[in-house]
Amino acid sequence: MGLMNWIRQKLGTVAPQSTSAGALVATPLTQLAEAPMPARPGDWKALSDALAQILMPEQMDRLGAEVQLALIQSDQYFSRFANDLTQRGIDSPQEVSAWLALVDGLQRREQNVELDWRLDLDELISSLSQLRTVKELGLVFDDLMADDAASEMAGEDALGKAAIWLRSKGLALVCMDIDSDSYPLMLLPLERVDAIKVLAERVGQKLMQFDVA
Repeated sequence: MGLMNWIRQKLGTVAPQSTSAGALVATPLTQLAEAPMPARPGDWKALSDALAQILMPEQMDRLGAEVQLALIQSDQYFSRFANDLTQRGIDSPQEVSAWLALVDGLQRREQNVELDWRLDLDELISSLSQLRTVKELGLVFDDLMADDAASEMAGEDALGKAAIWLRSKGLALVCMDIDSDSYPLMLLPLERVDAIKVLAERVGQKLMQFDVA
């Protein structure tokens, strides 16, 4: 089953629409994202499950449980992950969010790394090298680091340079926007990014892709 069909199942049955020939076709998933509606627990589950399926299938249930806990029982989530939350300046259950729970859950599992906006290319490469995806694929950044001009890059210039290199490997460099001066970064297969963006939009959140433009 393709990822898009799997996502449709997670989101529930899509209302059919009639064609001129009387046949029924499913409403495209892209149309669902155009109609704003409050995020439901099922929307959050679809997002966390889809990310886990791509990055770490064996952690799907645990990651999803953490996100649901933050969404439904923020006081319990706050008690369980107080140390992580304190480092973010969060000091009450009212400040807990499912989006940050997803970011932190990915970071605890070495599938997301958060860097200050002033990062340089060496720091970026060193941090990305710690991601499970990079280790599992055996990616080596030697040719990127050997570029003398690139070695002087910082901030979005460094992110863009790394994104171009990663695209050549079939990967997208993606940031989970947390409205901060830091970049929570992860790597996704290029062909999966659009589907994940749709799911993020359904819960009112945004993924930023450092593209080749």
